[in-house]
Amino acid sequence: MLVSLKQDVARQNPARASGRAVVGNFTEEGQSWSSPMGALLKDRVASLVETEGLFRAPDGSTTRGITVKEVATVQNPNDPKALSMLYNTDLAIVGTYRPDNDRVNVRLTALDSQGTQRAQVTRDISRQAIPDVVSAQPANAADTSQFLSSLSQLGPKSQGNARVEITTNRPGAGASFRFAEEIKYFVTSTIDGYLYLFHMDAEKNLLRIFPNQYQREARVTAGQAIEFPPAGAPFKFEASAPFGLETTTAIVTSSPLDERDFQMIEGGFAKPKQDVATLVATRGISVKPTTGSSPSQARPVWNSVTVLIRP
Repeated sequence: MLVSLKQDVARQNPARASGRAVVGNFTEEGQSWSSPMGALLKDRVASLVETEGLFRAPDGSTTRGITVKEVATVQNPNDPKALSMLYNTDLAIVGTYRPDNDRVNVRLTALDSQGTQRAQVTRDISRQAIPDVVSAQPANAADTSQFLSSLSQLGPKSQGNARVEITTNRPGAGASFRFAEEIKYFVTSTIDGYLYLFHMDAEKNLLRIFPNQYQREARVTAGQAIEFPPAGAPFKFEASAPFGLETTTAIVTSSPLDERDFQMIEGGFAKPKQDVATLVATRGISVKPTTGSSPSQARPVWNSVTVLIRP
């Protein structure tokens, strides 16, 4: 597949075909996440890029991922079109997959540094080529889908130009982290407000991870790129069991939430006393607009990112 992809790119621009290429995340078709199968496919493609010399690997470490410095340079770090800019490459290769009985349909797309699609190839791979122990579906896919659906109670993610973006040090939908690998979150908001991060693990445990004991100030400024945990923090996030999908939700409200709605737990984080959508809807917005404003201006903006934690 990579040979065909390179040939298609070379037909348009031979120089680009010999440039640096970063391999982005693989997502299941129609979903915002990956599975052990998707992570394996991504790893294989990335390995071929490095070992077969079809494309040049990017400078620096793609294992560690991006930093807050790169996030601040793009409008939406989760957009596959931003990958080349984030990693300073000539091309970005992203993939989708769809399990279909004894086959897996895989699609690779090459995007240039401007985010323009330059080539796309699709192939069916025999399911036998993938180890039986590699699952096509995350164990908690149904629970994750239900949780993401519940967030719709918050209303639209954005309100006009008001929006918030959240990504990880492996940007884009479908990111995966192996056991003990470090996870960082990056958040940018187009509006001033109060930022809250809620994290749900594979066993449906929900915590507020920002603000916390070490970062008590929830107030954020429009355009500010926030790294979590920040450099020098006395803690860090590492991928750990239970394995499966984990979702982190960023919400920016017009007024601070009531701390009485949270229970502090060991580790410096807080457990909400009710579900996120209900808590924010009743505490985080102004239901009675002030003079000259509209109800939509008082509504929160939100977004989420789901990652796969694997052994």
